[in-house]
Amino acid sequence: MRPRIPWLTALGFAVLALNAARWWRGRSGRAGTDDTADFGAFLRERGEHAGVFLSRRDSDGRWTVEEERNADAKFPLASVRKVLVLCTLSEAVHEGRIDPEERVPLAAVRRYRLPGTDGGAYRRAYGRTPSDALISVRECADAMISASCNASTEYLWRQVGGGSATAALARRHAMTAQDPVPSGYGEFVATSVPFALRAVRCPADELAGYYDRIGERPRRWHRLLPFLPSGGLGPRALRRTCAGTPREWVGLFQAVVDSPAEGAPLSFARAVLSWPMRDVPGNAEVYQDVLAKGGSLPGTLTQVYAVRPPAGGAPAVMAVFLKELDAAQRRSLVSTPVWNDHMVRALTRS
Repeated sequence: MRPRIPWLTALGFAVLALNAARWWRGRSGRAGTDDTADFGAFLRERGEHAGVFLSRRDSDGRWTVEEERNADAKFPLASVRKVLVLCTLSEAVHEGRIDPEERVPLAAVRRYRLPGTDGGAYRRAYGRTPSDALISVRECADAMISASCNASTEYLWRQVGGGSATAALARRHAMTAQDPVPSGYGEFVATSVPFALRAVRCPADELAGYYDRIGERPRRWHRLLPFLPSGGLGPRALRRTCAGTPREWVGLFQAVVDSPAEGAPLSFARAVLSWPMRDVPGNAEVYQDVLAKGGSLPGTLTQVYAVRPPAGGAPAVMAVFLKELDAAQRRSLVSTPVWNDHMVRALTRS
């Protein structure tokens, strides 16, 4: 009689095998370019897996397209989609429905934390904040954008009205190709054991609703998520995650750039997206304003920049969305400044 292997031991072997496979794929993949001058060529080589859109505002106030590639193709957005939550919140602040200085318990945000799935964003945002502290809605919005905190996003997504509210915001800004923004907490949980098979079989037009239902009740066992064999968003789930087009996202950022600094529906969003001016003091010596949001998932990198040059310069907005990256290419791009340098040069014509 053969000895039985405890199920936890079997699960442990499965996790080790999966991680070993992931490690080997990352080691064997072709690295991305580390030369800013070659990054344009790298984008062209990506073919349909790279989306680019760059526009600049003329002296008469019109936005003119300067570069586009696969601009109307849909790409996984990763954390860029958080800007839809921010803009919906911004409208609510403008209308007086939400007070940005209202204090809320940090515990209300922490309940949506999924350790190991946010790249340490929660710790960056709240690592020095006592667990029983009160934080403002403004601080929560800053954490969502500058630190890309998923727990903050989930809390604010619920405060603004969820997927229906963000979808209405997208329609108001002519984002007709934009997918619904579902519960991010629900999406991570639904694409892990024991929900993964059901999520894969769920019709595409019902996915957002399914994720929302899963996210309605945070589960105690969610702390195990990073250690489960299919924990997080795997390759199959990534094909069905929230997606949008470079052209529409540049259009949304154009609306934010055109917004007055105060007293308009997107003024609050503009202030929050200007985090590079606060976090990198040297930017104030070069630009009037810099707005930015990026995102990252396995095989996916996204970035949208808006730059206001010194007085007399033309504001510009650029989106670069990449998908189907192997682990080595993705690691190369996030560990060097080549991507950011390329975009800044394109935006400033330097």
